[in-house]
Amino acid sequence: MSVPFRSPLIHFGRGSLKNLRYIRGKKALIVTDKVIKELGILDKVTKQLNKSKHQMDVQVFDEIEPNPMDTTVLKGVEKARQFEPDWIIGLGGGSAMDAAKVIYALYERPDISMTDIIPLKALHLGQKSKLLTISTTSGTGAEVTWGAVITSAEKGIKLSIGSNDIVPDIAIVDSSLALSMPHSLTVATGMDALTHSIEGTVATIRNDFSHGLCLQATKMIFEWLPKVCENLEDKISREKMHNAACIAGLGFGNSQAGLAHGIGHALGALFHIPHGTAVGLMLPFIIEFNEPTSNDLFKEINKFCEFNGEGTPAKILATEVRNFMKIIGAPMSLKECNITQDKFEELLDRAVHVAYNDPSTRTNPREPTNEDILTLIKKSFAGQ
Repeated sequence: MSVPFRSPLIHFGRGSLKNLRYIRGKKALIVTDKVIKELGILDKVTKQLNKSKHQMDVQVFDEIEPNPMDTTVLKGVEKARQFEPDWIIGLGGGSAMDAAKVIYALYERPDISMTDIIPLKALHLGQKSKLLTISTTSGTGAEVTWGAVITSAEKGIKLSIGSNDIVPDIAIVDSSLALSMPHSLTVATGMDALTHSIEGTVATIRNDFSHGLCLQATKMIFEWLPKVCENLEDKISREKMHNAACIAGLGFGNSQAGLAHGIGHALGALFHIPHGTAVGLMLPFIIEFNEPTSNDLFKEINKFCEFNGEGTPAKILATEVRNFMKIIGAPMSLKECNITQDKFEELLDRAVHVAYNDPSTRTNPREPTNEDILTLIKKSFAGQ
């Protein structure tokens, strides 16, 4: 069976932002958020674009929220249509880059809607512009993937959007841009990356090309994220973690995620907790849930990462993940995220429904029932 491997051209390493000087074009629209502007990162990007030999005209759309709303994205599309850029640049964490992907698609194709951005439909983009992503956090992998998560303002749920045609043309992975990340964001995005790499190893669409990437990313994250959390200004550890997050993005982007993401998307949307926190606190529970289908692969992860312990491979790996979460200070339950019992019970049934219908749930190696998901979410509340 023919399987595509999707990847942008990737410029990585400290100082790789300088490659912006060499892109060809007349106009660039930067899609970002106000925090990136306040941190001075936006100025660094525009400075490099201004050094281009092509005298590029730059405009900025900086209204992207932490969980980008579809209504906001459509405002960005309108700005793009008015400005007519030949480059759309997603600058920031996953939210900004995901928004840029959708803005790019709808700018290129004014005749389609968000619901038309699906894996099995060729969109034939790139007629008016190209897409470039610049990651400022070390976790989402959005700079290299073919998916985007946008929140529906009307329904209050996260929409999983995906197409081969929204894989960026170029990704810049410059770890110097991640040095301003606070501890909480470092932890949340780091757990997102770890969940990508472990779920990508066992997902139903895993393949020879994705497998090595996911294994390597897992090993690097276990080694380097604790060092980053211990010293946020450690440039070497930052660079290793920034690279690991991108490698995990390439891995799971070509094999898909699993039930930790399926449930995590529901928890993030309904309880308004960071995406990385939501998927991360589910990860050890899902590893244990997947034991009947994935023990051989968990054994391979343990061998590659040199994990030794008692019990089944799934139990050993889940224990390593929980110990890792304690070391870096990651929340291990919804209670730790300040979710009250009343709020939890109010939204529990809806969370089960949303999680069951999430696309990531479909690529989990063990198919869950509604009852399974209910049990797992209940475990996540207390961190049992």
